[in-house]
Amino acid sequence: MKSSFALTRRLFVKTGLAAGGSVVFYMSAGVLPARASTPATIDLNSWIRIAPDGAVTAFCRTTELGQGAHTSLALIVAEELHMDGSAVAVEMAPVSEQFMDITQGQGAGYYVTWGSLSSRDMDTNMRRMAATVRILLLQAAAKLWAVPEQECSTEGGVVRHVGGRTLAYASVAPVAAALPIPQNVEPKPRAKWQRLGHSMARIDIPAKTDGSAIYGVDVKLPELLVATIMQCPIFGGTLRSVDSSAVERLPGVKKVVSLENAVAVVADGYWSAKKGLDVLRPVWNKSPHKPEDSSMQSAKLRVAAQSPGRLFVPVGAKEIELRTAHAQGMARGAQHLEAIYEVPFLAHAPLEPMNATAHVSRDRAELWVPTQYQSMVREVVAEILGLPRDKVIVHTTAVGGGFGRRTEIDYAIQAAQISRHVEQPVKLIWSREEDMSRGYFRPMTTIQLKAALDAQGNPTAFAFTAACPSIMDYSIERRNGAPQSEIDEAGLANARDWPYAVPERKVELALTDLGVPLTWMRSVGSAASVFALECFLDEMAAAAKIDSVAYRRQLLRNRPRELAVLEKAVSLADWDRPSTPGRHRGFALSISNGSVVAQVAEIEVNSQRAVKLHRIQCVVDCGIAYNPNAVVAQMEGGIIFGLTGALLGEIVLKNGAVVQKNFDSYPLLTLAQTPEIEVAILQSDAPVGGVGEEAVPPVGAAVANAIFAATGQRLRSMPFMRHGFTLANVR
Repeated sequence: MKSSFALTRRLFVKTGLAAGGSVVFYMSAGVLPARASTPATIDLNSWIRIAPDGAVTAFCRTTELGQGAHTSLALIVAEELHMDGSAVAVEMAPVSEQFMDITQGQGAGYYVTWGSLSSRDMDTNMRRMAATVRILLLQAAAKLWAVPEQECSTEGGVVRHVGGRTLAYASVAPVAAALPIPQNVEPKPRAKWQRLGHSMARIDIPAKTDGSAIYGVDVKLPELLVATIMQCPIFGGTLRSVDSSAVERLPGVKKVVSLENAVAVVADGYWSAKKGLDVLRPVWNKSPHKPEDSSMQSAKLRVAAQSPGRLFVPVGAKEIELRTAHAQGMARGAQHLEAIYEVPFLAHAPLEPMNATAHVSRDRAELWVPTQYQSMVREVVAEILGLPRDKVIVHTTAVGGGFGRRTEIDYAIQAAQISRHVEQPVKLIWSREEDMSRGYFRPMTTIQLKAALDAQGNPTAFAFTAACPSIMDYSIERRNGAPQSEIDEAGLANARDWPYAVPERKVELALTDLGVPLTWMRSVGSAASVFALECFLDEMAAAAKIDSVAYRRQLLRNRPRELAVLEKAVSLADWDRPSTPGRHRGFALSISNGSVVAQVAEIEVNSQRAVKLHRIQCVVDCGIAYNPNAVVAQMEGGIIFGLTGALLGEIVLKNGAVVQKNFDSYPLLTLAQTPEIEVAILQSDAPVGGVGEEAVPPVGAAVANAIFAATGQRLRSMPFMRHGFTLANVR
């Protein structure tokens, strides 16, 4: 179905001297109320600026987190304007109403990066926006030359006439700005692409390589002070009191600032602030939650997973009918399987710890933040400081790792509060220990699975119950009014839309609060659910005495897209041939955010139970790969991220406090332990799918299935290395 939108002069074109004489083309979805006769508006704001010197700049509302979003946007604009991708600059759009996306939420709208939406949001809308600008440039040139538009073409930053005349885009842009807006312009069809679909070097890499990129920790301002913070080590606790007299006499220390659940030391530099913080001995009020160990929390989740939960009922279905059909399907089974899978809390552990710079004055606040959620920073800081939203200015810096952690804005709020106290600009930097132990985490989750198989091994019924806390209950979203009905989508990730032909499914969620703050992590609930689903499917195949890939082929017979990805992956891995002696393979598949990913892990386990990760083969169908190099890089990065969490990652609580404080106790996968990774992109006619999160979920299951093939031991909980294995170097 084709989308359509109506553009007006007010929504599309602005000409002004503020941009140095630039002509700015932009459209804004939902700024004006839609009328009944108006075609549906687009769901992504998009902007293009043509400067007097011919420079073309595209404005973006997506934080560049290393996913290559800005490069994809440059390619999109370059394709429609017939330019080289490297000739299009990309800048972050200002955080203000006209740049908000109102399709994702309520109120003032969203300016946020999450859910693998970057390329998907840019797809039809940004391409159509750029195509509309191209048509305006053609029409303007045709008017200046008094020739038919059909005799004009664009290429390399100029409009050409068949007679040989040329005009630079900058020359015709002012005329274009005065023309009526053409409606429902179709972007170039895929068959005519010359730039999209071809690899382009990331445009953010040079600045990140030569050191000119400004990360949050790099921000410098006149009279800037530096702060660091200590929060109550027990979640939910608050600050009772702190004696700051001795600390404020230390060299470099300017002030000690008390917040509701934290204390900060402000100094002339980070070292002085940290030394002062180390001397403080704050007294904390107890948390309303009873301090627990991870073992106690795990026991709670096991009980919940084995109890009735809230049933997922598809649209048009009835709960009683689903439960009856499931019970009948279970009764038809000749054999029954049951297993419990578990994943622990995980920390995001970005290499750049949480930080933000704020300059708060009486009637204005300005912040420099490495964030994924600009609009929420503006909204909440304005509310806390009692300022109008338009008096809070948010600048997005380069980001040293996001992974979902920077959708929370606690560190930006703290920076603003501290700056207000000291009445100077302040850069707040969390220590590594604070970042790892007092942030927001991926939920601990327990999943119970049950299946019934007939005499031939075919499934007759299936049950999935996830017990976990609700991310939304701890999210800034909920604290700012997101409705209760929005919770729990992550808890049922993948189980609701499992592609396999397994009948009479019962999918339930048992919400169990554990008193630990949570937020989205790369792939969200899919890392837990795909681990459980794909490993349990291997258990079903083993019970049916059928090869695990052959079993999947049977169950995907009516899903050609997923089956094609499977076949490509097993072909790359030579699955149907014997593996190298001593090596064993495991398979897993996942669908999410419009993409399908299959992976084959090839490993070796020696007699000392040392696991060597030889190879991961990955196939992704993300519909359209705008920049194949970026897709490959995202798959590689997601695989390494997923391997770290599955094999090594674990946040443990003891008496309510996190045990892990730094990378010595929360190790990352090393280069020597990293397997050879081969990625194949399977292009399809599907819409653009996500690639930022999609490689993470299947890799843990693929490795667990390979370890079973090597040892006969089922790994039903993460991290795998706590099951008596060690991780060997590959090279």
